[in-house]
Amino acid sequence: MSCICRPAWAIPKVYSGRGQRGGEPKQHVKLNWAITWKGTLTCSNGATKLYKISAVRTVEDVGEGTSEFSLDWRHLVGEREEAKGILSQFLRSRGFSSAVASRTVKNATLFTAHLLSLLHSEHRARYLAGEELATEEIRATLLPYLETLASKYGRGTPDVITSFPEVPSLWAGGDVLYSVTTDSAGEEKVIEVNIADCPALLGHCTDGKLPPAVSYCLSIGMSSEQVNDVIQRFPAFAHYSVEGRIMRVIEYILDLGCSPSTIPKIITKRPQLFGCSVEENLKPTARFLESNGIEAERWAKIMVNFPQILTYSLTKLQLVIDYLLEIGIPRQTVGRVLSRFPHLVGYSLDAKLRPMAEYFKMIGIRDFSLVVIRSPQTLGLSLEKNIKCTVDFFLGLGYSIEEVAVLVNRFPQILGLNVEKNLLPKWKYFSKMRRKQSELIDFPQYFGYSLENRIQPRHAIVNQRGYFWTLNRMLSTTEKGFQEHLKRCDDAVAAAARIREEAEAAEGAEA
Repeated sequence: MSCICRPAWAIPKVYSGRGQRGGEPKQHVKLNWAITWKGTLTCSNGATKLYKISAVRTVEDVGEGTSEFSLDWRHLVGEREEAKGILSQFLRSRGFSSAVASRTVKNATLFTAHLLSLLHSEHRARYLAGEELATEEIRATLLPYLETLASKYGRGTPDVITSFPEVPSLWAGGDVLYSVTTDSAGEEKVIEVNIADCPALLGHCTDGKLPPAVSYCLSIGMSSEQVNDVIQRFPAFAHYSVEGRIMRVIEYILDLGCSPSTIPKIITKRPQLFGCSVEENLKPTARFLESNGIEAERWAKIMVNFPQILTYSLTKLQLVIDYLLEIGIPRQTVGRVLSRFPHLVGYSLDAKLRPMAEYFKMIGIRDFSLVVIRSPQTLGLSLEKNIKCTVDFFLGLGYSIEEVAVLVNRFPQILGLNVEKNLLPKWKYFSKMRRKQSELIDFPQYFGYSLENRIQPRHAIVNQRGYFWTLNRMLSTTEKGFQEHLKRCDDAVAAAARIREEAEAAEGAEA
């Protein structure tokens, strides 16, 4: 027997002005709405996107009645975008990632129309008078409703929004799902999960019992939030056989050198990995990558950072390897580049990787392979938001394109530093030190050090003593090395002072 029931949608709380004449005080009443949608969601070009809502309301201390009105989206474009923006901002404020918020809003056509209906219910008289609502009025109407919704459904709020009006309900038998497992000592252990912490399990349980795959994940230390995230992104995982699939993949991951403590992190990052066959998919992929230079002892780190690498096809992996060879990476170095930055196998060759190589060639960096070898993470940067902004920043300071090319060749990591928060403050301090601009070409690593914790304190010490050190000497050594340099300079200055004093004394005696 399924543990899931689906009751009619209930709006937690709204306020209505229906039935009021002009000048009457607004009635603040609690409403329950049963929504019936009429019309279609997809229209041909030029067709009117018209949604008609029949709403039956039960009003405390007022009585019952029906209200039917139409929303013509041609006239509500502004309000619709306002509602979508408020919904997105609200989800992010509740701890959901920008990606989840964006995906939820994109798939919430019916829910967005529902929010518009709330606005029309609350401000009916304003709309009849042809008045537009201000942003703050829209927020004041929608946010209390969204807060009530989120307090009820917690981490399941995005699912509730996208499934509207068929909202998943709690298990009819209670708020707790459970399973009974046997630990290594042979003793039975009961695992319980509050459904409010793991709403993605709704629809995957029977008679209140957790799926075996979920029970296993909880038993190895995964939190309810992690399990909820996994099932939300990849629902099929809940139905995988523990012995037939999950355990086999885990045993193989452990054979690659991964620690048991990393398994929850790997499952959370790439649950799709556990839908792959060890013999037909994972092992052949690993052997292929090892044949192209990835060292076996690097697998533990690779799997924790980017387990997705084993789920790509051999064709896709070969295309990326061919690209690395194409830009001049020696074949014996390809494996090292992939090990240090395995994420690059997921990038599009035509949309990202090749345009980047062409840009570096355009600005005078002919040996792009050296940049990639020194910093493979450069391939993960945005050409528009990172690389071009950094290049334009240095060109704006008066450096030539040839000088910028030298700077990038010597310190490619500089391309990943934020211009406003990192490069600009350090440039301003560099100017205060009254040094030549050419020093940054000689030592661009200057921008990689902390301004507050290294650059400013060390410069203050050196400047106080009256010394002038190169940036390399001042910054590149450890604190112990820095103090040793200072002591040698102090000793040399003291020795020179003694020699001068002795010479002056000798001259005085002769006189």
